[in-house]
Amino acid sequence: MKINALDRIINYLNPNVGLRRIQSKVKSEFLMEQLQLRKLDAGSHGRRTQGWRTSSTGPNIEMSGYISTIRQRSRDLFYNDADSFKAVQVIVSNTVGTGIRPSLNLPQSERKTPKGKKTKEILDKEWKNWAEKTHCDFYNKLTIYGIQKQIFHTVVTSGSAIIRVRRNAKGFPFSFQIFEPEILDRSKDNHYLGNGGSIISGIEFDEEGRKVAYWLFDNNPNDNDGYKTINSKRIAIEDVSGIPNVIHVFDQVRPGQADGLPFGIASFLTIRDLGLFEDAQLTKQQMSAMFAGYIYDNTTDNTTAGVTLDANGNLVDRIEPGMIEVLPPGKDIKFASPPSTDGQPEYITTQKRRVAAGFGVTYEDLTGDLSNANYSSLKAGRNGFKLLVADWQENILIVDFLSKVWNIFLIGCEMNGKIKISDRFDPSNDFPVSWTPPAFAMIDPTKEIPALIKMVRAGLASWQDIQRQFGNDPEETIAELKADSDNFEINKLVLDSDPRSDPNRVTQKKEETS
Repeated sequence: MKINALDRIINYLNPNVGLRRIQSKVKSEFLMEQLQLRKLDAGSHGRRTQGWRTSSTGPNIEMSGYISTIRQRSRDLFYNDADSFKAVQVIVSNTVGTGIRPSLNLPQSERKTPKGKKTKEILDKEWKNWAEKTHCDFYNKLTIYGIQKQIFHTVVTSGSAIIRVRRNAKGFPFSFQIFEPEILDRSKDNHYLGNGGSIISGIEFDEEGRKVAYWLFDNNPNDNDGYKTINSKRIAIEDVSGIPNVIHVFDQVRPGQADGLPFGIASFLTIRDLGLFEDAQLTKQQMSAMFAGYIYDNTTDNTTAGVTLDANGNLVDRIEPGMIEVLPPGKDIKFASPPSTDGQPEYITTQKRRVAAGFGVTYEDLTGDLSNANYSSLKAGRNGFKLLVADWQENILIVDFLSKVWNIFLIGCEMNGKIKISDRFDPSNDFPVSWTPPAFAMIDPTKEIPALIKMVRAGLASWQDIQRQFGNDPEETIAELKADSDNFEINKLVLDSDPRSDPNRVTQKKEETS
């Protein structure tokens, strides 16, 4: 600390005041130094952060200027880049697989009653006739499980999917029509309505920020031939009776986010740079392979004396297997050295790990490279991926789509006179449902199955929980097991799976009795 002339004068006239003044200055400088040391480097402005440009815009404004380009690039990578294609396939197949299946989850007290059994029979039959056939698809092409796959694939590659709930004149009252997000009329943006609401990127909000309607084209405008004028129209989210008209499925990451972004966008530039790098290396190797050798003339004589000619009088300038050639005086040959590939495999592996991280999949699933993997590493990587898959299943497919599908299904059953609903706002309160996702493939069943058995025996998981992990409906599994057991008894079949026929168990029981 520097003591200036004013400090010296005050200290001379009144030493006590001067001392307090100097002490205050020392403390102040010390605190300033500590604050300087405690600053967050990520928020500082210096050499390391020079050129780091950031945006402070909200989630919807941030996307509005770039979302179309991002979606086009996402689809281009899916169709033209093997890593991107594989990452999308891994995500969709593990999240949806053969479909997330419903199971009527009546209270335990109602399940065994005649009414409960009758209700389950009716709903199971109606679900199979509508959802597990193509009647639920507007185009009569997919079952509900195929619709799940198409919707989630669209969410992964395009950021979101728009589903129109169509009314049918005959048969089951409802079906689903799936669209890519381009069906939204994004020209209707930053429109403020007289009632306090607004329209952002084709989505209408009320004065409190809730979605109330979508401005949609009849078809994807990118399929327009350019000669037809297309106009969007306002579609309310629900009709007057509360039945959905539009279902919008996407992964909402930021609060207030109105639409979604494709998966893996953090890896898009890495994927493109890696593709350009591999193309450049391939071109480099191809060009070097075109040159076998160079003949140097160390003399000033440009005649062809001593030069070997073939039968047609042409200069022999091509090397063949087993060929022995004597060069004329003054001639020398040097062979081209192909460029080395040192460090390239390691660089490509590192970049592919970045691609896998950007999509949230494991490196082994992305590349199929198991050369450095073992059971523990595969299991650890799979555990993290399983958590992501469970998040996508619950918070995207089940919450955003399947819960609404179940309510629409129940309303349709009531309209056809099959059931009675007391709570039209949320019919699932009368008929609760649980959703069973597809099973994850085991890495090593000989290690994993005994662990599951121990969990059930220790009370850490129920038998029903384990069944759902395998993608099974517990009640259907019990019915199948009972039917198998009855058939075995009738036909006097004995299997090792029946503990009553286990000789070790029978011997142990006799010893305990004696």
